[in-house]
Amino acid sequence: MIGRTIFATMLFIFFIRVQSGAITGNVTNNRGEGICKVKVVVTDSLGVTLKNSFLTDCDGRFDIPNLAPGKYNLQFSEKRYLPETVLGVQVNSDKLRFINIHLDEIKTNSLPTKKGKKK
Repeated sequence: MIGRTIFATMLFIFFIRVQSGAITGNVTNNRGEGICKVKVVVTDSLGVTLKNSFLTDCDGRFDIPNLAPGKYNLQFSEKRYLPETVLGVQVNSDKLRFINIHLDEIKTNSLPTKKGKKK
């Protein structure tokens, strides 16, 4: 009986893993360098967040495992860069989907400010 239970559990786990897909990719800046700690949020087509957010590693790489087949939206954000959203990323069962995204740096006013003169 225990042997059948273990076999059924292993078969169920295998079935679940085969039925899921994953999204992986890289986030780079305008110099082609990976961006560290970009927040990646996964939502469904209605905008409902489906999983906890993910962070890129210091090479800009991210992995989002165990997604049910369907379409997802990915939101990328990091405080020094303009946010970016990729809509309708199709995930198929037992497939790995690659997404490479480029984030533009936020332009700050680099002009010197005028300081008041002492009289």
